[in-house]
Amino acid sequence: MITFLDLDGVCADFHAAASRLAGVAPITTAEHRAMGEANTCTYRLEDRMGDDIWQRIELAGADFWAELEPTPWLGEMFDQVREVSEEVFILSSPGHLAASAVPGKVAWCQRHLPRIPVRNLIFTGHKHLMADIGRLLIDDADDMCERFEEYGGLTWCVPQPWNERRSQTVHLVPELLHLYLHGQWGA
Repeated sequence: MITFLDLDGVCADFHAAASRLAGVAPITTAEHRAMGEANTCTYRLEDRMGDDIWQRIELAGADFWAELEPTPWLGEMFDQVREVSEEVFILSSPGHLAASAVPGKVAWCQRHLPRIPVRNLIFTGHKHLMADIGRLLIDDADDMCERFEEYGGLTWCVPQPWNERRSQTVHLVPELLHLYLHGQWGA
């Protein structure tokens, strides 16, 4: 199997950094549930942090991306993925109006995931183009996972307050991923 790891929300804590930049507290699962029905994701970054959040991120430059904190489960998740994967890639969006995202994300990967070679860093908003049999995408965006599956790939959506898996406990990501990778839990 070939595994593609999303960066923001899966490996790196983008939302905490964006929240600090905007001067708001990060969204909690309880707050998100109040936004809509249990199976409806109505979260929009701009609604919480202001319409200018992407301009603020761009003004912060590549350092914004390079200095994101790793998610608490990154090390254990990465080890589990490497156990079952022939090769591991980072598959991340190049940013939403943020030209500085790619160099910052490359620097972040070199610092926090040095075992992934630079040639295995893919930046595109069209992740579904990498989908195929025997390819797994681990992402935190419901729409990215759905589209990847439509194109023949497998997905595992990391529980986050902004997706349909938000009711699952985020600190259990390594345990949930282990069950998924070993065929003991449905996607």
